[in-house]
Amino acid sequence: MQGIRKTRGSIYAETRWDEHGFSELDQKVSAASTRASSPGPMERQGGFTLIELLLCIAIIGLLASVAYPMYTEHLRETRVADGRALLMTTASSLERCYSRDQAYDIAACDGLERPSESGFYQLSVERHPGRYFLEARALDAQSVKEGCDSLTMDQTGERAPDDCW
Repeated sequence: MQGIRKTRGSIYAETRWDEHGFSELDQKVSAASTRASSPGPMERQGGFTLIELLLCIAIIGLLASVAYPMYTEHLRETRVADGRALLMTTASSLERCYSRDQAYDIAACDGLERPSESGFYQLSVERHPGRYFLEARALDAQSVKEGCDSLTMDQTGERAPDDCW
């Protein structure tokens, strides 16, 4: 049932109404809003394109290729610090023995040969009455900084290799 209503003073002299009471203008507005809310096949949809995804993967790969070697080098250097700490604490224990008994090779100073606290170095002690020689050997030479697989120290405080101290 379509009808025509005449309205006075209206912009539209004639307005057509359908059987549900909607005018042609209402139907056009409704159709336009429906088109705006559902994209058609030619309209751009949200999300990532393949090129954007590949670019992100390339950037992450570049950052990882720089960060990982720096991180492993840092780990190797901290493991060398474990060996240095082992030598310093052992030297301190031997100096206490010497200040108490005037000798490094007494039985009270036994039991010093042990692994480091984190387990990366093994200590060997060579003692004589008036001197000592300490050596910390890396249990896995690849896990420590290059050239620092053997750290040494004596009673005069001389240390080797210099690059590791």
